[in-house]
Amino acid sequence: MDADQIADEIRLKVLNALNATPGKPVSLTDVFGEDMDEMIPELEYLRDHGLIEIQIYGYMEGGQGITPAKITTAGRDFLRKSGGIGAELNVVTVRLHEDTIRQLLIARVRESDAEDTVKGNLVDQLKALPAEAVSKLAERALDQALRYMPNAIQWLQTAPWS
Repeated sequence: MDADQIADEIRLKVLNALNATPGKPVSLTDVFGEDMDEMIPELEYLRDHGLIEIQIYGYMEGGQGITPAKITTAGRDFLRKSGGIGAELNVVTVRLHEDTIRQLLIARVRESDAEDTVKGNLVDQLKALPAEAVSKLAERALDQALRYMPNAIQWLQTAPWS
């Protein structure tokens, strides 16, 4: 097992131990033994990501100590395959108005290499489409775009996001 796998295993053991009694502080030294040196970086990692509440302190003669720890709601959500309530609360719904979709399609047609007469006919057809047809066209366009996902992934990695 490599170092990353060991660290992941330690973090998961800590979260599961704390999740057994959510809301109550747990002495991790009682659960895992007195030798916590190897766990301290992982406890800091979990704390810094807001998954546990714990204080880590240093002794004057060297070494480190920890207070009893508690799992946070983010930690509990992390353990749930569904992401828990946090995943439900953090859902973002994006709605595009039919006119916005229509304008995006028209812009793509105008930017195409087709002849001007073909572009003009397509633009006129797009302008005449009812909202329901624009919606179905957008679904089909998205379906076609997803078929070329490797290109989309490359674009997402190189596109400037500001």
